[in-house]
Amino acid sequence: MADELVTRAEAISNRLQLVRDGRGGRLRVAAGTYIHDIAVLPAAIDLINAHPSIRLELLEREWAAAAGMLMTDRVDFAVFDIASLRGMPALRVEPLGSLQGVYFCRAGHALLKKSPLRPDDVRKYPFVLSSMSHLQVGLIEDIDPGFTVDPVTGNILPSIAVSSVRVSREIVSETDAIGISHMSQLIEGLATGRFAILDLPWRKTLPMAEMGIAYKRELTLPPSARTFIGLIRKQMRAQARSTK
Repeated sequence: MADELVTRAEAISNRLQLVRDGRGGRLRVAAGTYIHDIAVLPAAIDLINAHPSIRLELLEREWAAAAGMLMTDRVDFAVFDIASLRGMPALRVEPLGSLQGVYFCRAGHALLKKSPLRPDDVRKYPFVLSSMSHLQVGLIEDIDPGFTVDPVTGNILPSIAVSSVRVSREIVSETDAIGISHMSQLIEGLATGRFAILDLPWRKTLPMAEMGIAYKRELTLPPSARTFIGLIRKQMRAQARSTK
């Protein structure tokens, strides 16, 4: 019995050391739909390769779900659009930088033949993307015929709301729906003739989202979380360099 207790104590001690070193423990992280593909998933792969003993629950979620999981303590931290989180006393917010998007459609879409393209032309087709905070309503309010505002949360719902960029790309490629995406997520589809960039000449600026890390103010993040955040920042820096 004494030997068994010593063995268990050593195992617990080893696990605690892994947590202290940022190489172990379980993390639950919610990532917004765009930042998930661009920085969080690649960082998670780096984390797992460097620290195989770590336990990670990575949840790709649209904006409202990520915010809800954060506020109800169901994740250690969230990585998503932080523009509407400014000034919230319960949260600590660490900026990561901004992501610029583009409007896109399937190759061969009827809108690509229109010149000049006008808002009324675009309003004939639905938009597909994840829900967004009220601050982003300007991205679609004058061109998405079916966008709505959630009466409970105030969040913006496009005509076709999804919780994955991959799903939105699939829908755009097989329908006349229009999407918004970061250029890095379209490179392959553009090269193979699957997608086309949709230029909206009356728009003076392209879609932009301010990304960041958010977690509860009273929470002390474990070293493993800080390790992960460091890798996410590294991916964001690499992405910024690649677009210069």
